[in-house]
Amino acid sequence: MKSNIVFAIGTGRCGTTFLAKVLQNEPDIASCHERSPLSDTFHRYFKWNQLPIDHEGFLKHKEGYIHEDLKKAKISFEASAYLSLSIEELYKYFNAKFILLVRSPEKVINSYLNKSWYKHKVVRNDHDLPVSYQETDHFHHFMGRIVPNGPFFQEWNEYSRIGKLAWFWNVLNKRVIEQFENIPDSHKRIVKIEDFDYAGYEEIIKFMGTHTQVDRSTYEKIRSSKPNTRKDNKFYLYQWKEEDITQFKEMVSEMSDYFGYSNNITNLIDKESQVENDDKSADNTSLLKKIRNKLKGI
Repeated sequence: MKSNIVFAIGTGRCGTTFLAKVLQNEPDIASCHERSPLSDTFHRYFKWNQLPIDHEGFLKHKEGYIHEDLKKAKISFEASAYLSLSIEELYKYFNAKFILLVRSPEKVINSYLNKSWYKHKVVRNDHDLPVSYQETDHFHHFMGRIVPNGPFFQEWNEYSRIGKLAWFWNVLNKRVIEQFENIPDSHKRIVKIEDFDYAGYEEIIKFMGTHTQVDRSTYEKIRSSKPNTRKDNKFYLYQWKEEDITQFKEMVSEMSDYFGYSNNITNLIDKESQVENDDKSADNTSLLKKIRNKLKGI
């Protein structure tokens, strides 16, 4: 059966906003980003904690939006990291396709440090029971920010934020891959965002079941704009402490090996420094160009 419903999932801070924004320029695709945070994180909370739940309300809520999408386009697309534990239900109900967006763990972690993820220790009495409400900026943040259950919780709760986020990056990607084992190859793709060039974008469009109307120039313009990226309060690897590095390497090793990412912090710091220098050089070139253009008008 042909599928015209596609979801992009991942850890978050991995390119979901970027992909949704590019696809908004495709006339055949109705594209959006995280349109139902509360519904989706509610489902995520129950799935993570293995609590019995009827999925129909979650699926019908999603179906209403998809129905509206397909009135105006051939394909319905939603990018949402919140749906990363809901793959099997969405596949069975909608015959949906999935794109797992993956980004190197240290970049995801440094990006999440700008947010309030795992900012405070979890308050909990029984590690075998799902946690009750924890203080967050928004209720769906509590529902979506998973914590380990069982004896490991006590150790994890003493980790630094970097150690906790490293655990999250690893376990979330692992759960997606486990779910992918239960759906056919025709309905799943894995995209490393670092390698996602225009040719890769064209392949994803074919996977979705159409042909791109976005040219290379438009794609590169959106890509270089880095949507949903904060330039203030950036975190860097050289700021990590020894305990952060130790916890990071231990927590991400399984899935970083799986995806082919390095967890050697020394090498990653060197690479990060080179990227920062290249970015500054590009910014200076852009600034000089603007100044020259302004002077021409005088």
